[in-house]
Formats: sequence, C-alpha cells, structure tokens
Amino acid sequence: MSIVQHHLAALLISAASIFILALFVLLKAPRKKINRTFAFYSSCIVLWSFGQAWYITFESVFGAIMFHAGAIFISSAFVHFVYTLLKLDKIKNRAVIFLYIGSFMFMVADIVTLNVQGKVSNLVYLRPPLLIAILLFWSGSLLYAFVLLFKACGRSTGLSNKQLKFLLTGSLIGYAGGGTNLLPALDPVLFQINPFATYAVPVYAGIVAYAIYRYRLMGINMPLKRGMVYSLSAGLLMGLFVVLVLTITDALSVYTRVDSFEVSLFSAVIIAFLFNPLRHRIQVLIDRIFYKKTYNYYSTLKKVSSGLSSKFDLQEISDFIGNEVCNVLGLRDMYVLSYVPGTGYRVISHTSMKSDLKTGPCGNSYSASSNLELEPSLDIVRYYLNAKDIIIKDELSGHERDTGLDLVNSINRSFDLFNAKVMVPVLLENSPSLLLMIGEKMSCDIFTREDISLLGTISEQMAIAVKHAELYRDKIHSERLASIGMMSATFAHEIRNPLTSLKTFAQLMPEKYNDRDFRNTFAKIVEGEIEKIDGLISDLLDFSIHKKATRMNNFNLVTLLDETVDYVKGKAPYSKGSITVKKKYSEREILVTGDSSKLNQAFVNILTNGYQAMNGKGLLTVDINPNGNHAEIVISDTGEGIEPESISKIFDPFITTKEMGVGLGLAISKRIIEDHKGELHVESAVSKGTSFTITLPVQNGT
Repeated sequence: MSIVQHHLAALLISAASIFILALFVLLKAPRKKINRTFAFYSSCIVLWSFGQAWYITFESVFGAIMFHAGAIFISSAFVHFVYTLLKLDKIKNRAVIFLYIGSFMFMVADIVTLNVQGKVSNLVYLRPPLLIAILLFWSGSLLYAFVLLFKACGRSTGLSNKQLKFLLTGSLIGYAGGGTNLLPALDPVLFQINPFATYAVPVYAGIVAYAIYRYRLMGINMPLKRGMVYSLSAGLLMGLFVVLVLTITDALSVYTRVDSFEVSLFSAVIIAFLFNPLRHRIQVLIDRIFYKKTYNYYSTLKKVSSGLSSKFDLQEISDFIGNEVCNVLGLRDMYVLSYVPGTGYRVISHTSMKSDLKTGPCGNSYSASSNLELEPSLDIVRYYLNAKDIIIKDELSGHERDTGLDLVNSINRSFDLFNAKVMVPVLLENSPSLLLMIGEKMSCDIFTREDISLLGTISEQMAIAVKHAELYRDKIHSERLASIGMMSATFAHEIRNPLTSLKTFAQLMPEKYNDRDFRNTFAKIVEGEIEKIDGLISDLLDFSIHKKATRMNNFNLVTLLDETVDYVKGKAPYSKGSITVKKKYSEREILVTGDSSKLNQAFVNILTNGYQAMNGKGLLTVDINPNGNHAEIVISDTGEGIEPESISKIFDPFITTKEMGVGLGLAISKRIIEDHKGELHVESAVSKGTSFTITLPVQNGT
C-alpha cells in the first residue's frame, strides 16, 4: 500500500470505529445528556476523518469543508464532553458557549477562504494569521480539557478514577495520532508520518469501548458474554490471517516468480497449523484482560449451600455469607441489614477484606459502625418492590426521567451510606427482611451479569437458611418449654414430700413441744428434709447455670477416686447394706489436670447411681486402665440394668426411673467430663447390671 492508501485506510477505519462507538453510546440512553454530548463530540471526529477521506478520493471543496469544520469543532466539543462528564456544565456553561461561538466564527472564516481559493490541497490551506489563530484556539481548548481531566483523576478514587484514567489515556493517544494531520501545514515532508499516526484514532475508540465495558464509563452497562468475545477474536484473527496470506502471496509472487496459487496453498497450510495455538493464546489474553477475577459459579453455590446447612443462627448465617461473597467476588466490604419493626434496617453484620477501615483498597475513605440504620420508609426498598430486581447503583442514572430525580438521589444516598454498589434483598414471605449492601470490588471492576446472578442465587439460599433457622429456634423453644414443664412437675413432686413432712411436724409442734423425743425426731427430720431440698436446688443450679471448671490444678486421679469411693460407701443409706465394693486398679499415681471438685461431683453421681440400682445388695466394681495419653475409669454394678430403648435417654435431663431424684445427676456428670475433654459411655443389660466408662486425658501417659 502507498502512503496515500494508508492515510485513506486510517481515516476510514477511524470514521467507522468512532461512528459505531457513538451510535452505541447514543442508543444506550438517548435522553442522557452525557450520551448526547459524547455522540456530538464523536460526530465531529467522524466528520473530520470521513471528510478528509472524501477529499483525498474526490478532491472536492465539499470534502475539505467537512473535515475542516469537524477539526475546528472537535476541541470545543471535547471541552463540552469533559464538562458534562465531570458535571461542570452547570457552573461553567458560559465557557462552553464561548468556545462554540469561537469555533463557529473560525469555521465561517475557513469556509470563506476555501471558497475564495476554489480548490485546496490535502493540507490545511489557510492564510498564516487565520491558521495561527485556529491552531492556538484548537490547542488551547484541548489543553484546558486535558488539565481538567488530569485534575479530576487526581481527586477521584475507585471506579471513577479508573474511568477517567482510561479516558485520559485514550484521548492522549488519539490526539497524539490525529494531531499529526497538522504537520504537513508546517512541512510537506512530514506527510509521511501522518498516515501511520492516524491509526491511533481507532486505538482511542478501542480504549474508550474497553472503559465502557470494564468500568461503565458514562454509566453505561455493556454486558458481553465470553462466547461472543471469543467468536469476535477468532473472526479478527481469521481476517488477520487472510490479509497475511494475500500479502505473502503478492510479495513472493513478485520476488520469486512462483505461481500465486502455490504460494497461497503453502501459506494456508502454515496458517492452519498456527491458528489453534494462537486462538488459545488469544483466549487466555482475553480472560486476563476482561475477566481478571474468575470463579467457578456452581462450586461456589455448592460451597455456600453446604456451609449454610449447619448454620442455625441469623448472626452466623450473615457472617458466613459476608465472608464467602467477599472472598469469591473480591469485595472491599459488605453489610447485612435486618429489618427491625418500628425502627428500620439495622446493621447486623459487616465483613471487610481489610483490617484498616480508614481507607478502602480503591482509595475510598469510609467508616464502619454497627449503629448504622436506615429509615423504615426507605426509598431503596420501595424502588425494589416496584422494580422486582437487584438494584445496581451505576444503572440508576439511566432511569432518572422514569423514576424521578429526587428518588434516584435518595437511593444514591442510601448506597453512599455504606459505600455500596449493589443492593441485594433477601426475601422472607415476599418481604425484604434482609438487605445485602455489596461494596466495591477490590479491583474496582464492574459487577458482571454472572456476578449479579450469583448474588441473586445466594440471596435465595440465604432466605431458605434463615427460614430453617427460625423453624429450628421454634423447635428449641418448644423443647425448652416442654423441659421447663417437666422440670416444674418433677420439682413440685420432689419438694412436696419433704414439705409435707415439715408441715406435719410444724402443726404438731405446739402440742408436743414439751415432748423431748418428739423434738429430737423433729430436728432430725427437718435437717434431712432440708438437705433433700437443698440437694435438688443444687442439682438444678449446676445443670442450668453450667459453670465450667475454673479451679484447674494437677492432682492424682487414683487418690481422688479412692477418696470418692470411700465417701459414697460411708454415706448413711449405703453404709449398712450388703453391697461389696471391689477396687481392681493397682496404679498408685495417674496425674490429671482439671477441677478435682467437679470431677469428684461427677464420680459421686455415677457411684451413687450404681448403689441405688442394686437396692442394697450386689457388687460395685471400680477399675482404672491407663491407655496411652488417656485413662479409662470403669464403674460397674450388678443391679437391675437399663432397658435398651432407655439407654439413649439416660443422660437427658429430668429422665429418671428412680423414686427419688429429678434425673439431673448423670446429665451433670456427662457435662463435667466433657468439659475436661473426656468422654462418658454406658453399657447395660437387663438383670445383669450397668457399666459406665469414663475416659480422661492424663499427663503421664504410658
């Protein structure tokens, strides 16, 4: 291709790429001011590039007027676009009007000059005073716009900073390349640089398109599926190969005088071998550029579903979802808000990817407070109830006319309160009982449709988990009420007997006060009955308060068990019976760390249970078996045994088969042993007896 052909190709490619980009932006939201301003600015670039290509082809004054007019208005339109993007047009509107008036006056002067000449060359053909004035006006306007963009980049953070950086970079590249069209006016020799540098203009279009797709420049959401991107890249690659084949064929046919068909066939074979590897590398490059943060959609949902299945508390569910969503999507932070009737939405969980909450990873400053709350008549909830869709902050600006500017501003304030970008409701009985306020990504990337779909599915799973948690709480509450009812009935029965005795003796006391035998009997009975009541209350307190062992010390397990066995054996109800106690252990010292008084209480309960099961006659065996880092204490009796269907319930509170007691002894013993990182198991056979095995960790394991 010749220099002129390259220049013509660069201009036409620039016109086509800018026109397609402008049309897409305008059709996305034709009512938005920023979209219309960008479309007008792009039209000036198209007018310049296409008009110049028209002039190169037909050498007409009309073509010259087109590209001169487009070039003159480009700078003013660019300033107007920057003003609108940075929302400066309302306070500096006069400057834009002044620039447009200046551009119009220079255009009129340019047209008059061109008409006087009748025919112009491809160069900027103007008288020096007018040319210098236009160049100063053009370059000054552009410099002013770039200064505004550069300052805005320095002030902005997060997503806005990414948008401005890409726009600034693309514009600098575009104007650096397109501006070379002015060089021939200075020296015709510089024309050879101009055609190749003009290819920078479509590069600008590509950078802006990437900023729109990746970072929602101008608030435009452009979902692009991977399959579409891969197909487009494969098509471009194929087109590149076709051009390459034609170029190689022409070159070899001229220099080697080989038949072009043979050269084409050879080139096609070589390209066929290279196409698949290159296509794979291009797909990897596309993944790296367009899809930096990737995750497996279905494995993520499976992990979330599995984790929620074991959560029965709203706080645990909220914290778990916050951690998973932040890790998978790479979020800066996330809030979970719960609706409190009469109060509004209150923060119940906040997950952050950074421990330092003063400055976010994308540069935004914010503060986290568990006292943050939203008003009950929240506009963001009302908007959701009408839209029935997840709310994305960056997409709100496109609905200002339909929704109303005041409502959009109110919703944006709710987002800003939590520095959120997406609001996902969790529906319980068709009401948004929970709100997930999703913060910005650590990479400052946009939320793709795959991300939004994942958040919607997680919201549904969270709603199911919360519902299950409510049912579980209801079940626990019902069981607790039943337990309280059983406890009340049991205590009423157990306390009534000693109270009856006390009441009887109290009624007889006035009549038999002078009877010494009666007073002695009365004193013994009162003391015994009060001990029974005190024992019942102590058991209840031990079970309900659940005080863990606090007096931790080192002691000899053998000595403790010896003393406990002797204590139970010497108690009044068992000291006169014909129960034989056999100690089978021979060890003298087994060191254990724990609360000896608590373990003594557990041993007393189990030994007492064995004595009571034998009804005054039988054999009670106590054995200790060291087993590595643990010791097994086996307490066996030859009593009546336990029915098979009752074994699984003997450690439940208020379950007892004895005439006396409320069924808390074994439940308390099991809890004490588990607090010492031990285990308690039972084996029993009807009419043969019961055996309790206690396993405890020891210090001097063998």
